[in-house]
Amino acid sequence: MGGSGASFGVVVLAVAMALVIGIMCGTLNALLVTKLQIAPMLATLGTMNLFTGLGIVLSKGTAITGFPEVFQRIGNGSILGIPVPLVLFVLGISFMAFLLNRTKYGFNLYMYGTNSTASFYSRVDNTKVVFITYILSGMISSIAGIIIVSRINTAKADYGSSYGLQALVVAVLGGISPSGGSGKALGLLYSIMTLQVISSGFNLLHVNSFIKDLTWGVLLVVVMLWNQKRGKRNKKMDGFDYTQEIIHGRLIAIMEYLKKYGRLTVLDMSEYLNVSQATIRRDLKELQKQGVIRRTHGGAVLNGISTTFEYQYHDKVAMMMDEKERIAIQAALEIEDGDAVFLDSGTTTYQIAQHLQERKNLTVITYDMSIAIALNNHPSAQVIVTGGAVRTNYNVLVGSITEQFIRNMMVDKVFLSADAVDRNFGISNANYIESGVKSLLVKAGKKIILVADRTKFNKLAVSKFCDIKDIDLIITDKDISPDIVEVMMRNHVEVKRV
Repeated sequence: MGGSGASFGVVVLAVAMALVIGIMCGTLNALLVTKLQIAPMLATLGTMNLFTGLGIVLSKGTAITGFPEVFQRIGNGSILGIPVPLVLFVLGISFMAFLLNRTKYGFNLYMYGTNSTASFYSRVDNTKVVFITYILSGMISSIAGIIIVSRINTAKADYGSSYGLQALVVAVLGGISPSGGSGKALGLLYSIMTLQVISSGFNLLHVNSFIKDLTWGVLLVVVMLWNQKRGKRNKKMDGFDYTQEIIHGRLIAIMEYLKKYGRLTVLDMSEYLNVSQATIRRDLKELQKQGVIRRTHGGAVLNGISTTFEYQYHDKVAMMMDEKERIAIQAALEIEDGDAVFLDSGTTTYQIAQHLQERKNLTVITYDMSIAIALNNHPSAQVIVTGGAVRTNYNVLVGSITEQFIRNMMVDKVFLSADAVDRNFGISNANYIESGVKSLLVKAGKKIILVADRTKFNKLAVSKFCDIKDIDLIITDKDISPDIVEVMMRNHVEVKRV
C-alpha cells in the first residue's frame, strides 16, 4: 500500500483491488461448480488451499505489517461513536436480508437450494444463481479480510483459517441448512450475537484454544442434529412461497419424463430429481388424483388424457387471438361506470384492459403488471397493483403479500382466467403459486366471471383453484361444444358465447 504514509487514494485503490480479487476467486469457484460439475464442497475446499498457498508464496510465508493509518481506521475507527466494523456488519446483514427476502435472486436461491432439478423445470436460471452466489461470497470474504487486517495492522496468508469452524457453527446455528433451501439473515444475526457472548466468556476465563475448538465442534454437531429433528417436525409448516413453485417444477419434470419415455419407476425418478422415493410417491399420487397418470407397481404411466401445463407468456399471446378479443369485448360490456373490478393475470384479461377506455371512474385492481401498464393512460380509472414478488417470465406479482392483499378486499366483479376447465375436476391452473391467488379471488368478488376460449375446456391442469359452481358467468367463444355449455348450465352457471 505504499507504506504507513500512503495517501487516501492509494488505500482506496488497494481496497478496490482486494474486492476485485475476491470477485475473481468467487467466479473461479462458480466455474468449477457449474462448468466442470465439481461438487461444491470439494471445489471450495480445493480453492481455499490454492488461495492460501498462493498467498504464502507471494508473502514468502511472513507476516506483513505497517499499514497506513487511514487504512487502519476501517478496523479501529468510528462513525458518530459507533465502531466502523459494527457499521459495516449492520449494513451487510441488512443488505443480505433485503437480497434474500425482497429480490428475485433471493427467491430463486431458495428454490435452487431446495431442489436444483425442480428449480430448473420452474424456469430458474440455475447457473446464474450459482454465479451470483459465489461472486457475492468472494466479495464478502474480501471485506472480512480487509476488516481483520486493518484491525490488527498485520496480514498473513493463513490468518483466516482459524475462522473456518466458527463460520460453520454460525451458519448452522443461524438456521442455514447444509443441504440448502433454508436460512435467514436474521437467524445469522442471532447466531453471531450468541457465539460472540460465548467467545467473550472464554476469553474472560482464559480458556485454552484447544478447548474452544472442541466446544465449537460439539456445538456444531448438536445444532445440526437439532435442526434435522426440528426440520422433520416442521416440514408441513414451511411457509416459504417458493415451496409450491418447487412442487410445480417437480410435477412438470415428471410429466416431461413420462411424455419422453412413456413410463417411469419411483426409484429412477427419485435419482433423477434427487429427492426421496416418498416425495416421488406423493407427487405421483397428486398427478393420479388429477387424472393425468396411472400408477403401476413401483412406478407410473401416462393416462392418455389431455393435460395442460404452463406456456410462457409470449406463447400464450399468440394463441386464439381473435377469440380472445371477442371475449374481452363482451367482458368489458359487463363492467359499468364506477365499478371496482379485479383483472386476473392472463392474455385474455389483458385484452379486457385494452377495451375499458369508454368506462368512467373505474377502480381496477390486478397483480399483472402488463395489465397495469395497459391501463396507465386510462382517463379516469384508478389502477391498483397488489404488490408481491415478481414471477419470472410472466410479469405477475405473487407470494404472501399478494395473497394478504386479496384476502382483505371485496370488488364488484372478478374476471378470472384459467388454464383448464373440466366438468368433474373443476377449474385449474398449471402453476401452483398463481392457483393460490386465484382461489382467493373467487371469494373476493360479488360476481365471478370466467373468461376462457374453447381450447381450455375438457382439460386438466395440475392445480385446481375452484369448482365450476363457484363461477357466476362464463364468457367464451361461439365455437364451444354445446355439450360443454349444457354442463355449465346444469351447474347454474350462465354462459355467453361470442
